[in-house]
Amino acid sequence: MSEKLLAELLCKDDQIIKLSRQVAELQDTCNKLRNKLAYVKSREKIVPNPAMFKRTAAIASAVCAERGISDVALMERTQAREISHARQEVMYLASIAGISGRQIAAFFGLDNSTVVYGISAEKARRNMPSKALQIANDVPELKRGETMFPASPAPNRNLIVEGSRNG
Repeated sequence: MSEKLLAELLCKDDQIIKLSRQVAELQDTCNKLRNKLAYVKSREKIVPNPAMFKRTAAIASAVCAERGISDVALMERTQAREISHARQEVMYLASIAGISGRQIAAFFGLDNSTVVYGISAEKARRNMPSKALQIANDVPELKRGETMFPASPAPNRNLIVEGSRNG
């Protein structure tokens, strides 16, 4: 009788161990789902304020008219310089007009960090002297990352004094 009881207890222990593993797996799954839900909620797009949306659309139309591109092209997901610079100009002008970065992001359907980068890039371009900006845009060598100045020649070894820090 004791062997039978011992066998039943061992069987019950195995069942308890299996159940505790299943409970641990379920708790882990619940935690993952909670974390995923929190992430999704944090990334929800805000609904644009209609007044801010109209102001941003007016700014976008003015920039597009000035630069000669279509409103549709401005909203496309492209990295073409002409379009991305126009988009960044709209972001910058909208931020000056008091529209929040999140509202601008909602207008373009972009992430807020993209808007922050676009505003800073446009500020940098506006702070650049106009002649330097023109040179940077017109000289093909500068577009490849080369400089306008030739590399300096190696120092003349005859001028190095023996015993100095250089020699």
